[in-house]
Amino acid sequence: MIEALNIHKRFDDLKALDDASFKLNDGEVVCIVGPSGSGKSTLCRALCGLEKIDSGKIIYDEKAIDFNNTNDAKIVHQKTGFVFQHFNLFPHLTVLDNLTLGYLQNKKGSKEEAKALAVELLNRVGINDKLDAYPGNLSGGQKQRVAIARSLMLKPKYLLMDEPTSALDPEMVKEVLDVMKDLAQSGMTMLIVTHEMHFASHIAKRIIFMDEGKIIEEASAFDFFNHPKSDRLKQFLSKMLY
Repeated sequence: MIEALNIHKRFDDLKALDDASFKLNDGEVVCIVGPSGSGKSTLCRALCGLEKIDSGKIIYDEKAIDFNNTNDAKIVHQKTGFVFQHFNLFPHLTVLDNLTLGYLQNKKGSKEEAKALAVELLNRVGINDKLDAYPGNLSGGQKQRVAIARSLMLKPKYLLMDEPTSALDPEMVKEVLDVMKDLAQSGMTMLIVTHEMHFASHIAKRIIFMDEGKIIEEASAFDFFNHPKSDRLKQFLSKMLY
């Protein structure tokens, strides 16, 4: 379980996160939605230490995490895979080297074991023929699928995704969403920041709605779309769905 308790984060005068609290239970898929600038990505990044919080607690499997502590940070990085909006692949490395770099640096196994796992994961995301390609020769959808495969190389318990389809052309979105659905169906614990409402309605066990740094509402996917409680969520859905 990952838990955020009363998280606060400011950027100068902007309250990016305002007393945000929620839980991600083992085996769950939770989507975070909301307007741009609502704090979704900041919260996602804070959970794995990419954004330093001002106050509050982040808890992994009942242990409060201090990201200034090297051992605590290592625990999180070993348990968590992170997929960025803009892929963050190394352009000078092949797909194979992008996937195996972290595995080998963390001394998880031999080069042969790393390559075998990379091939297995590339096959899982449907691009096993791109092993020796460079990122510059891949489409946006292919790059993101490589990024997802890379995030799985260390066999994380949790997968955090920060708007993984936002940088893609519309025709490439489906191929990435299909990979994410497959991961969800396999039982992967996932937190996904997304603008894809239809996708969220089908994949998420719970959906969190954020606005102005606050978690405004949290509900099952069915209740979120069919029985919204807050006026702000009703307003948001009226613009997103009609």
